[in-house]
Amino acid sequence: MSDRLIESIPFFQGGMNEKDQETGNSVVVSSVMLQFDAVRRRLSQIWNLHGDIFFFRGEMGLVGLHSGTIDMEFIGVEDHGDEEGKQIAVSVISSGKNADKTEDPDSLIFTGFGGTDMYHGQPCNQKLERLNIPLEAAFRKKSIVRVVRCMKDEKRTNGNIYIYDGTYMITNRWEEEGQNGFIVFKFKLVREPDQKPAFGIWKSIQNWRNGLSIRPGLILEDLSNGAENLKVCLVNEVDKENGPALFRYVTSLIHEVINNIPSMVDRCACGRRSCGSKHVFREKLSVSSSLVISAKKSGNVARFMNHSCSPNVFWQSIAREQNGLWCLYIGFFAMKHIPPLTELRYDYGKSRGGGKKMCLCRTKKCCGSFG
Repeated sequence: MSDRLIESIPFFQGGMNEKDQETGNSVVVSSVMLQFDAVRRRLSQIWNLHGDIFFFRGEMGLVGLHSGTIDMEFIGVEDHGDEEGKQIAVSVISSGKNADKTEDPDSLIFTGFGGTDMYHGQPCNQKLERLNIPLEAAFRKKSIVRVVRCMKDEKRTNGNIYIYDGTYMITNRWEEEGQNGFIVFKFKLVREPDQKPAFGIWKSIQNWRNGLSIRPGLILEDLSNGAENLKVCLVNEVDKENGPALFRYVTSLIHEVINNIPSMVDRCACGRRSCGSKHVFREKLSVSSSLVISAKKSGNVARFMNHSCSPNVFWQSIAREQNGLWCLYIGFFAMKHIPPLTELRYDYGKSRGGGKKMCLCRTKKCCGSFG
């Protein structure tokens, strides 16, 4: 995503007063929709979405990446020749019947539309008409087309993941016999150079998981030694350091925060001496000013997360009772959809003593130091 600041307006009303909201004034609603569409187009202009992931088609529409429910979006263009007013393709989604079977990260074979008789529902040859015309126009004019790759979401039964793979150009178009014996159109799209990898990263991960290739910079396959459900790979692509010495991986560091403090823990009101239950007054719990957690010699995967002035993760302290004691946990939460192999970073904030340290996050919002 771009690091430019976009100011948000809480409870955006779009010029609608309470009366208009109740009656559903169509004129005001149309005005709000126009404002929303302007914001959507602006977001699509300034955001660098390469490699970003989406879980619903509607999300892509919100940022101006791909609108509509079909796998191709087009716009009207002026052509002073014989084809004035022709439509031209601006984005495609590789999914369903149009999906590319080769999964080449640098090119895409997109199958045309049609092939079913609209009156009788029987298979037939595809024709250069309707939705195939914008694709043909993009090929003829050598115009840029945005490409989104659709993949099955392994964590959801009926879900998909949409990966924005950057801009492509249609370099070839031909006809061939399909699986059902009828003619289909094929369009070859080639990825524009000098774009950061997107779908290629997903393919690399699949190859690593299937043992087809070795991840560059891999030092240790599983830093947790099987303690986590998923392997925690130790990777260094920066220098020759082989990781921290004398480090012990643990799944959690549990610090006892409160133990029988009379002002915060009170006996149960049942009156029985044998009752060991206690009431803990959560509103009186305050540990942020006295607790320091060090993961220098032992810790889990969160210990290796670096600081950033433009973080994609935030931390939150979580206090809960465990075996009659209040314990403090630190939870880390994603601030947005995070594509694979994206470094997880959070804002370290201010530290106690030691002075400021030089920040090396190199983001556009970098403050130069932290702590």
